[in-house]
This record gives sequence, structure tokens and C-alpha cells, in this order.
Amino acid sequence: MSGQAAYLTHTVEVNKKWVLSEGLRYTRVDLRSAFNDDVAYQFLNGTVQQTNGAFNWRLGAVFLPGREWRCTLLANTGFRAPNVDDLAKVFDSTAGRVIVPNPDLAPERTLNLELGLSKTFCRKYTVELNAFHTWFTNALVVAPFRSNGQDSIDYDGTPSQVTALTNQDQAYLTGVSSSVQLHFSQRLTLTSSLTYTYGRLHTDSTDVPLDHIPPLYGRTGLQLRIKRVQGELYVLYNGWKRLADYSNSGEDNLQYATRDGMPTWYTINMRASVAITRNIAVQLAVENIADANYRTFASGVSAPGRNVQVSVRASF
Repeated sequence: MSGQAAYLTHTVEVNKKWVLSEGLRYTRVDLRSAFNDDVAYQFLNGTVQQTNGAFNWRLGAVFLPGREWRCTLLANTGFRAPNVDDLAKVFDSTAGRVIVPNPDLAPERTLNLELGLSKTFCRKYTVELNAFHTWFTNALVVAPFRSNGQDSIDYDGTPSQVTALTNQDQAYLTGVSSSVQLHFSQRLTLTSSLTYTYGRLHTDSTDVPLDHIPPLYGRTGLQLRIKRVQGELYVLYNGWKRLADYSNSGEDNLQYATRDGMPTWYTINMRASVAITRNIAVQLAVENIADANYRTFASGVSAPGRNVQVSVRASF
């Protein structure tokens, strides 16, 4: 697999309040793979070859109205060519359903729009809010498929529905994120961020959830810096992933969820480092201090319990 690209960008400061930027990029991706598949399945044999290319553009604007306000607007297009894993993987993520290769996949294309707003107070406290929306065409989505004309096969001794990564006409992804930075002093800083994402695939009837869409998640941390010592106490947290928001493709590992979905969770963590000399530092981290039993969305195993990490870093 090889890729080549050429791009051109331009930025102009119109005045003290407006900055405009533009960009143009051409990307070409070549893929050539030889397969000698298992005789029991014969999904792929011989050579699979694709050449895909696309022009993409971006337009951006920054508006600085004064009093430490900042507004940003960005529009751009995207392009993703299928790779070897997209074209050729064979995977049974759930019992009774198997993903088979699809060598006829076409590239996925997107149109993206982002809007940002931030405000700094007293040169110490910054609040930022961002919203984004992406329209997909030829979206790469796992869907029912046929292998040698069959919609189900016997895979590893289990009757399984045949699915594959396919191109679907339209889908969309939208969300918001926010962040706060509070510099109480040169030594003490509080940071916090929160992100919500929502994705759906258009169908002839009702829209269905896209796969790999995380639940609401965030991070809040308090950082302390005193001469040679740096430390942080921080919390990681996730909201509920309800069953209605799981993709029916099987990619979200619904079988590992509870009957109500994936429950909310949070962990309390800390890390610190001490500079012994100019070139040597000792680092200590304690993760999941409360020893919470939780599982991240789409994972098949529980996350680690309380654990401690100690390391020494040297620079020369």
C-alpha cells in the first residue's frame, strides 16, 4: 500500500479582527495485495488491486472581536481509501455473525463543519466550546452481505450470518465539546473537558446508530508545580451507553453490555514527578485509586483495577 499527496495552503490576516485561511490537497492511494486463502472458505484468492484519488479543500476563519473573545469557523472535506484490513478481514465479533472480505469497497468521503467559541477572563481563566458536524457519503459500515451467493455460512462450526464492510449512501456524526482552564496561580491549575458525540446511518426506514460512537466522556485534573516537583490529581469519567445507541452491526460488542447498556463509571488517579538532578527524574503514578470495577464501552474485559507505576527518566 502506498500513498502520495500534494497540498497548498494560504493564510491572510485581513485586519486585527479577521484571519482567513484556505487549503487544497490531492491524495492518491494505491493498494495491491496477493491472497492465498484457506481452502475451507475461499473468501479471497489471487490479487486485489485498487487505485483511489481525491481532491479535498478547507476554508477557515478566525474572528477576534476583542476583550479576549475568539470565534472560529472551519469547513473541509475528507477522504479515506480502504486499506487491507477493510478489504480482507475475516472476523467473528459475535457468535452467529461473521465479517467477510469485500474487495469492491469504494473510498469514504466526508464534509465537515466546525464552530468554536472561547473567552479568557482576567488572563487566567479560559472557557471554550466547540460544535462539529460531519456528513458521510459512501460511509464504510458493517452490513449484511453475501459470500458466494449465500447470506449465511458455517464458520468454525457455527451457523453464522454473513456481513462485510460495505459502502452506505449517507451517514452523519455530530457533537459538542467543552473545556475549562483555571490558572489560580503559577503553581496551581485546574483543567476540565467534556465531549458528547452522536452518529446515525440513514436507511430507508429509520436512522440507526453508527458503530464506535463513544458515550459522553470527560476528564478533570488539578495540577500542582513546586520547583522540582510536578503532580496531578485527575478524574476520568464516562456516561451511560444505552442499548438504543448500540450499532446493530456487532462492532460495538453488545454481548458484553448489561441489559441496560454500558453503565457510567469514573476513576480517580494521580501522578507525580520529582527532578532529582537536571538530567534524572523519578515518576510515580497511581491509577484507579478507588479500585473501581468498570468496563469501557465496546470492551470485552474489565479495565485494570488499582495499579501503580514507577519509572526513572534520564536525559543526556
